[in-house]
Order: sequence, then structure tokens, then C-alpha cells
Amino acid sequence: MVKATYTRKINGRTESFGGYLKIVGSNKTADKVGLHAITESETNTQEVSQYAIEAPNNAITDHVRRTSKVISLTIRLDEGTMAKTDALYKKLQTWARQGKEVEYRGASMHLDHCVMSSIGKSAEKYVSAMDLTIELTYVYFAKTSVITHKAAKKKKGKKVVKKPKKKAKKKSKAVYRRTKRGDTYWGFHMQVGTSIAQLRKWNKYPDRRIPIGVKLRIK
Repeated sequence: MVKATYTRKINGRTESFGGYLKIVGSNKTADKVGLHAITESETNTQEVSQYAIEAPNNAITDHVRRTSKVISLTIRLDEGTMAKTDALYKKLQTWARQGKEVEYRGASMHLDHCVMSSIGKSAEKYVSAMDLTIELTYVYFAKTSVITHKAAKKKKGKKVVKKPKKKAKKKSKAVYRRTKRGDTYWGFHMQVGTSIAQLRKWNKYPDRRIPIGVKLRIK
């Protein structure tokens, strides 16, 4: 077990942990979880495109793409009872499914911006504890601003001729966003729920060629 770097008081006693996970930007106690880290390891990989050639067992490439670093953890949860431990495990599962941006601090590794790309538990039988495996992928979240379409303001002036009142036009509920690097139709679909087919129809840009700095309708 790695050296303890985080402590907390519970039921009148102080517990030491090998690390912690917390939601980035939150100072709530409920958004910080102490972890008994057993092992920590880091993996860095590159994706290599391959094209087959006629010679057997050979390939050529013209492209290598670096992927984000991944931290693999083996941790032990023990909250005193299996019911409380399982509740904490489900809480971490929820963070992973919701794509929460988290910070991890351990004895030898620290990631300030990452998401849980994998979480699972082993079949070991303990009275109140369980062992988990967690993978953290190092990423930065894109920060974008939502631009709503506003109706033009009417100019003030004297009325010369009274005209029949027209029904007020309904304000457009369309939502637009100014694109930034890394924006995709899939990303907008996950954020606001609009189908990818509808996004393509509204904006006319190819999926892989969305310009930076243009205004897209996303809802």
C-alpha cells in the first residue's frame, strides 16, 4: 500500500488514505473521497495507422497519434459496513457515468483534470471492504458559451397611422453556440440531446470539418 497522503476523521477516529478523488471545482465534503491506494501505474500510448501491403506480415504507416495518459489504480474501500462501502462504490460509478471531471492525488501520481474511463470491483469476500480497479484518463474539458438568438428591438418613434395590431411573434427558442477547437456534433448531442442528423441538417458542415469560431445551431 502506498504512503498515506490524505486523512479524515470519522466516528471519532482519524483514518489515513493513500490518495483521494474529488470533483474539480467543488469544496463539498461529499465531493471528495479518500482512497486506500494499493497500486498506481501510468500508461502512455500512441495509435499507429496501418495499411496492409502485399508482403506477408507487413504493414506501412504514415500517421501516429498520441493518446491521453491513463492512470490505473487498485484501491480498497472500507466504510465500516458493506452497505456503506457499496453505497460509496455506486457513488463513484455515478461520477464515471456522468463524466464528472475529477482530480486524483496519490503518493506518487497526481492528475488535476481527468475522468474515470473505467471502474470495476473484484469478487473478494470481505466483511466491510471491497477492492476496486479504476482507470483515469487525463483530459481537459472544453469551455464554451451558449449564445441565444434574441429578437431585434423596435425603434422608438411617433405613430403616424394606426395599423391593425399584429399578433406578437413568438421568440425563437433556437440555441446557438460559437465553436471552439475540439467541438463535434457528437459532443453537442451528448450535451443537449439534439440528434446528430438534425445538427447536420441545421448547420451544413461535414462532421470532421466544423470550422472554429462559427455559430452553430445546437437546439
